[in-house]
Amino acid sequence: MKKNKKPWGYNMIRVNVRFNVSDLPEGGNIDDRTAWATGSITLPQNKYRSIDGDKVFFSGLDDLMPKMRDLLKKNDIKLLKLPAKKADFEDL
Repeated sequence: MKKNKKPWGYNMIRVNVRFNVSDLPEGGNIDDRTAWATGSITLPQNKYRSIDGDKVFFSGLDDLMPKMRDLLKKNDIKLLKLPAKKADFEDL
C-alpha cells in the first residue's frame, strides 16, 4: 500500500538565485555561461509554509549571502545547522 504523498512544496522552502546576463560585453571569455555578479534572490510563495513570496536584489558576490540572510530574516525563516548528532541542533 502506498503512503499518502504530500503535495509538492509541502516539505521544502525554496529560494531562487538569478544572475543578470543582459548587456554583457562582447569578445574575450564571454560565452553563454557568463553573467554579471549581480541579480536577484526570490523566495517563492508557499501556501503550506505561509510564505507570501518576496524578492531582494544583490550587487555583487560579497553582497549575495548578506542579502539572503536579510530575506530569510524578513520572512521569519529560521535555518538550523545540521549537527553531527541529531540531538544537537544549532541555529545558524
